[in-house]
Amino acid sequence: MLQWIREQWHQAQLRESAKKSPPNQSAEREALLFSGLWRELQDNQLDSVVSAAGVLLERGSPQELIEACKILAHAHLNNHRHDEAVSYFRFVAEQQNTPDAWFNLATAATLAKDFATSQPAYEQALDLCTTTGAASHYSIPYMRMNFCNALEVQQEHAQAFEQLQLLLRSYLDPAPAASRLSSILPIQPSLPQLLIIASRILAHHSIAEAEIWYGTLAQGLSPHERQLLSRFHIHINDAQNPGPDPEPIT
Repeated sequence: MLQWIREQWHQAQLRESAKKSPPNQSAEREALLFSGLWRELQDNQLDSVVSAAGVLLERGSPQELIEACKILAHAHLNNHRHDEAVSYFRFVAEQQNTPDAWFNLATAATLAKDFATSQPAYEQALDLCTTTGAASHYSIPYMRMNFCNALEVQQEHAQAFEQLQLLLRSYLDPAPAASRLSSILPIQPSLPQLLIIASRILAHHSIAEAEIWYGTLAQGLSPHERQLLSRFHIHINDAQNPGPDPEPIT
């Protein structure tokens, strides 16, 4: 599948070099076309989306081909055809070295249980955000939480704990201003989401490590948020982690 997509890419480049249509006219046509296809995808009109994007994959320009690959990848995800989605997302990541491209590949590969692909893809997405400040649709904590989930599913306990530590740090100190601006959709993990993945990962570590982790988390929580810990049967030693007494849960 991936080799076929690459062949289509080569053919698209040949067509582009031979085409003489005005660039502005071509760009306007592409914008209108893909706007309609993305709307159909959001409306779950998958058959028509796959059909139209498939035509572009075989006849479109290089830019149209990349956009068609993105659309087809998401359509295949919606159809639970995860292996096909991985092929399309992998090609997009090869052409566009962006956090979004790698994160999409990582997500699809996790669903396909292709962990040999998902782990380096998560790492590449996070590295681009943290080292170069590259813009992404999702926040670093959101991507890292998904990475934690993927590592936990693989039973990579040591690596999952390492990522959980980084997730805790970014949860308590969300991000410097530059990183916040680089996130187009600044989605942060909720406290319940954080506690759920933490409970799964910390179950494979010592009680002392878990107490330190939860204690560090509690220091950054409001009294109201600290109430949630007890709902997860988490009890913090306030002598080591002083703070206001939580109000009774009503």
